[in-house]
Amino acid sequence: MAIFGTFKDLSFPDVIALVAKDSGILKVYHPRCRLTYELRIRNGTLVGMTVGGRPVENTPALRQYMMEIALEESAEFSYERVPLPREPAEFDLPVERLAGSCLAALSEPDPFVDHLPHPDTVFVVNEDAEAWLEDDLFDFWCKVYPLLQAGASGSQIQKALGLDLQEVLFQLFKLRALGLIIPYRQFEKKAHKIQPEQGVLPHAPSRPNQPDAAQPRTRPHASIGRKKGWIGRLIAALTRRWCNV
Repeated sequence: MAIFGTFKDLSFPDVIALVAKDSGILKVYHPRCRLTYELRIRNGTLVGMTVGGRPVENTPALRQYMMEIALEESAEFSYERVPLPREPAEFDLPVERLAGSCLAALSEPDPFVDHLPHPDTVFVVNEDAEAWLEDDLFDFWCKVYPLLQAGASGSQIQKALGLDLQEVLFQLFKLRALGLIIPYRQFEKKAHKIQPEQGVLPHAPSRPNQPDAAQPRTRPHASIGRKKGWIGRLIAALTRRWCNV
């Protein structure tokens, strides 16, 4: 079975979420460059990539290509779920970690405007998840962590911290793509009932040890607890797209 679309229909982070635990081939056609990027994924790990039919040979080039396709809203993608043969891998990089590192490094929200959350959508911290963060995103995370522990929307965070609303929404978009925050209603389904302790301030997040220099700079990714299957993640991603949350 294969799926098709554009990053306008389904954002780059949502597509990565679909393939992050899977095995198959993700192809992305960049209309401006007129090149096809092919990612070979085995059990959620990127084992190889070609651009225009030529293999990518090092991690810096890989990250650069990933950022190029992440920024191209009109890019067309297809994903076919197939087992990959056990051949020598050119890379051994968790797809979520690589994509998260690229996403955290992006500075311009314009390519993702249609995918930013609604200003009034309330988010809370997903206590089951961790991820390495670039410095700017980590600083934002430290500022909003106490607010998100209790539940806060983009508009509430903007008023509390005096930041630009679009920038707040863009950073929330990144944090959600990394699995660090989830919409309040999703949290309700997960926890059934929230009983905040009055007068207790949450602890600010601490920065863990730096990762191995050979790895992309993301915080170590713990289990995010996705229980949905491949099709379930596709439905969930499409639901988020059309509900604009």
